[in-house]
Amino acid sequence: MPAYSAQEDEFTVTLLQESFVGADIRVKVYPTIIHDLDHPDKRQILSNILPVFLDLKFDLSFTTGADNLLRDVGLKLELLDISGPLIDLAETQTDDDGNPIFSKADTLASLKQQIDRTVPFSAAGDGKIAAIQLKKFFADDDTPNAIGVYINLVLQNGPRSTDLLPDRGNVDDAQNFLPKDSHMAFGFAADTYQRLAEDLFQKQAVLKAGTTDEFEYPIVQDGETKGKIKGISIYPETRRMPGPGGGNSIEFTNVLVIDVNGEYKIAERKILPALLIVQGDADEQLGIEPARRAFEALKQRYVGCGEAERIQFEVIRGLAHNFGPGSGALGSAQPSIDLEIEQKTKRWFERFLCRGPS
Repeated sequence: MPAYSAQEDEFTVTLLQESFVGADIRVKVYPTIIHDLDHPDKRQILSNILPVFLDLKFDLSFTTGADNLLRDVGLKLELLDISGPLIDLAETQTDDDGNPIFSKADTLASLKQQIDRTVPFSAAGDGKIAAIQLKKFFADDDTPNAIGVYINLVLQNGPRSTDLLPDRGNVDDAQNFLPKDSHMAFGFAADTYQRLAEDLFQKQAVLKAGTTDEFEYPIVQDGETKGKIKGISIYPETRRMPGPGGGNSIEFTNVLVIDVNGEYKIAERKILPALLIVQGDADEQLGIEPARRAFEALKQRYVGCGEAERIQFEVIRGLAHNFGPGSGALGSAQPSIDLEIEQKTKRWFERFLCRGPS
């Protein structure tokens, strides 16, 4: 006997704007009814013919610790009512003596034992949130029905563990940004990037020896201080893509960049700076040869110090004297030149910015 029906609208969920029992959602199911289960000769089976509506209330559940942070966050589900054509039909059925054979109250009580529960809300992060709220949105011309979950993370804004951002945001101002063709959307305020960066930076703080209110942000390796952290930035990685008509478009790569700015002791000896020389072969003002001669002269010194990999000469085809618009590139060539420069310099910085000589 199948557990579910072949009805396409089974388990359809409707967000309720008004409910006389105080329910938030209605779930549509097509149950199989077995009559006289204990008497095989009289048994009757009605499979998935008529629907039943389950009206449920949901709410947030959590405990608050001594530090005023939330723990054991969950979504509490409670079945409040059952209705629909099948329930209406069942309530009209009687036995041979005219007694009702179906009790809505008993059936509701039995279903509540199976359905009522608190589902752990693992996305909240136990002990790492300061506030959480829900809000229902109802469909309009631009957005579908939706349930919004709003979380304030526990974020530090100072060197002490008790230096936390205050309560922020107002759920009454929340907007529905769920696209009509999506089931889920995730977003946060632009300020969150900086708040996350500040939180990560402040969590690196240690008290300076011999002080009670001065902090430092050391880089420690194998128990030895190798440098100091000066700041941290967090932002989404983007890339510039050539678009139609010679324009550029910005695409998100789904990568979160954590950029640490600091000082790190990488060698006892002095090292030569990593040097990338970029020159356009269409530069009529200086020409390509002066840059090439400078590169060859400098390269000898780098080779002599065993650091030949730290100098490189790149020629950009079609690039005139200036970078960007007005550089002399014609038509759709400019976006591709911009992209080539961006890719070459990005690889160079990624190669040498966070490490010393080999």
